[in-house]
Amino acid sequence: MTSEELYHRLKFLVSTTPALNHSRPTVEMQIWFGQVRAALSETGDLLNVSKFNSAVDAMGLPEGLLRNKARTDIMQCLYNAVGLLGQQVPASTSGAFLPVGNPHDALVAIRTVLATASCSVRLIDPYANGEILETFATQAAEDIVIEILTDEFTVKAGFAPAVVAWKKQFTTTRPLDARLAPKRTLHDRAIIVDSASAWTIGQSFSDLATRSPTSVLRADTDTAVLKINAYEDIWQKAAAL
Repeated sequence: MTSEELYHRLKFLVSTTPALNHSRPTVEMQIWFGQVRAALSETGDLLNVSKFNSAVDAMGLPEGLLRNKARTDIMQCLYNAVGLLGQQVPASTSGAFLPVGNPHDALVAIRTVLATASCSVRLIDPYANGEILETFATQAAEDIVIEILTDEFTVKAGFAPAVVAWKKQFTTTRPLDARLAPKRTLHDRAIIVDSASAWTIGQSFSDLATRSPTSVLRADTDTAVLKINAYEDIWQKAAAL
């Protein structure tokens, strides 16, 4: 596993942390502990792995201070590994955390993702409005095919006019294909780059970092394949706008 793959694997494990407050370790917890242990072992940080194993052992103790410390240590070991690997992967592959009130940082984060495209980007947002084109799609380089997938039921009124205006202005330099997915078939916001990498967007593009903190995170390889295939299936069934 490359450093980049391991980095995204660890971030995925952080995002799928089960509830650790059960009186005894559950099957879900045990499976997750095993997955984290395997990933931490890949980092080569033996001290961190040892600390994690000790914390997992302590999860079998009665509820109390030692058990509380074990929960903290488990997550800290995971965060330590994410932080270490985050310094080893290119910034363009790691994603970004966006505090509330930082819309410019959101724009930069999306621009960084779109800059990795060599042929196409697919922006997915069930609540798309004109801003997804006016603010974000314009960050892609010329000649990159822009694909927008939104929901026929929840799309905003300003989206269709923005599509018409875009096609009139950028006839050949910025090709655009916008489609409406069947009602309620879209649940996430995402970016697919070159049909090869997938990014999860924590909020609708129009709301990025304006109301609450959010993140732009690259999916690990296995998750990316699932996302790309799922959205391609929806794309093929969607109606052209």
